[in-house]
Amino acid sequence: MYFFLFIWALVGYAGFTSYQARLADEFPKEQGNVMAWNNTALYIGITIGSMIGGYVISNWGYPFLPYVCSIAAIISFVLSTQKVEEEKESAFPVDR
Repeated sequence: MYFFLFIWALVGYAGFTSYQARLADEFPKEQGNVMAWNNTALYIGITIGSMIGGYVISNWGYPFLPYVCSIAAIISFVLSTQKVEEEKESAFPVDR
């Protein structure tokens, strides 16, 4: 079990770091704001996930947790594959 948790953490943290590198490359002028919002979203996601996990464990028990997590992963996958129309203007104005 510990081996699989280690692999899961390794893959998860490697993915987040590469995503931050992509954001830094894509938004060089707004890098500070983009990184701050990205980390804020990360911590909000961790908090919401912990709240949902605690609710599931408290009310339904551990056997239902993998199913709820699988549903959340599928929803996240579907949302992450959606295309978003972007404007080429910056979302964060830069004072010069």
